[in-house]
Amino acid sequence: MDTRSLTSDADTAGEEHGSEERRKELEIWDAFKEEHHEILEQLPLSLHRQYTLIHELDDQSNAYASHFCTRIADWLQTNFYLPELHQQHGGHRDHWLNQAKRWLSTAAMKLAADGH
Repeated sequence: MDTRSLTSDADTAGEEHGSEERRKELEIWDAFKEEHHEILEQLPLSLHRQYTLIHELDDQSNAYASHFCTRIADWLQTNFYLPELHQQHGGHRDHWLNQAKRWLSTAAMKLAADGH
């Protein structure tokens, strides 16, 4: 019996098995590409849209915070300078007014530092 013949038959069977495996891998890869192609194609657009929405929400949040600080300052000016309130709270009124002003000042500085 010729050993070259046995080796050659084994090589041929191995090549057929390898090519069959390769064909299956390619089929799986093609199915994966087909299934996910649209998602990957839309990814840059989706990321841009999400970034734009986040930026809009950030701007809106900063505008609300700024408006809120202004309204609190207006309220403090109106309510803490009423004569009857001054008599009612005595020296404590000034302490709380100064605390509120410091808080508003800090909030305004944070908004300015964030570029808004």
